[in-house]
Amino acid sequence: MERITRQGEDASTPQKLLINIEEAAKMLSLSRPFLYRLIDEEKIPVHRFHTSVRLSVDELKQWLVDRRGA
Repeated sequence: MERITRQGEDASTPQKLLINIEEAAKMLSLSRPFLYRLIDEEKIPVHRFHTSVRLSVDELKQWLVDRRGA
């Protein structure tokens, strides 16, 4: 099975499952304050670990697909 990689990424580099707010904001081309607002309004899926907030790359992709139909 062929592994799909992002541009500039080596096939041996493991993909991150969870990303932080800054990475998610860049990935979605959103401002950090707007992303925090979506999180506070529970409009985007997150995972909380004590005081840390992480977002699943797969869940973000699915969220975008779901929003396309809205």
